[in-house]
Amino acid sequence: MVWSFERAARPFGFTEGPIWTGEALLFTGIRNSRIMRYSPRNGSCVEFATGTNEANGLPLDRQGRLYGSEGSGRCMARYETDGNRVTVADCREGKYLFLN
Repeated sequence: MVWSFERAARPFGFTEGPIWTGEALLFTGIRNSRIMRYSPRNGSCVEFATGTNEANGLPLDRQGRLYGSEGSGRCMARYETDGNRVTVADCREGKYLFLN
């Protein structure tokens, strides 16, 4: 199989994620603490969420809700479609999930 690649959007520093939602590609701009949404349908790339505490590793649950591992927030968060952010887990047995 031969692959060809095309730059879809720019400029970005270090990105992570990514996850396909069925309609768009979501990926994180870790240093800028934001999640971007790229739509191949119209070629747009816009901010999906901001203030994500350097989130990366974006999974979706069975209901299609987006989660991220927030490094500087030291938690797992869920990003709601209305723009709200919910901390799902931030410690276990009194210890934070991530080290800074």
